[in-house]
Amino acid sequence: MGQVANEIYRQINGGRLQVMVNAKNFCACDNDTALSFRFMRSNGVNYLKITLENDLYVMEFGLIHGTKYTVKSRHDFLFSSDLLDIFRSVTGLATNL
Repeated sequence: MGQVANEIYRQINGGRLQVMVNAKNFCACDNDTALSFRFMRSNGVNYLKITLENDLYVMEFGLIHGTKYTVKSRHDFLFSSDLLDIFRSVTGLATNL
């Protein structure tokens, strides 16, 4: 992964997400301005893409089913401190013990 994707991974504590919500398939995308990954299905979503835009973040939650992808919600103008709170509120999944 690139520098921006690695920083997003660090900010969301990606290692903990791997354990807590079975997050997997982490990858840098959009010329290393974003990090995407899949996780256990909850509240109709199983995919998240976090993009850095002008020093703020955009979170796009979606559902991947087979080869079909559907965007379920989008959250704009977020600070890094908001990322896990938004993740928990959209998915209902716990991200800490």
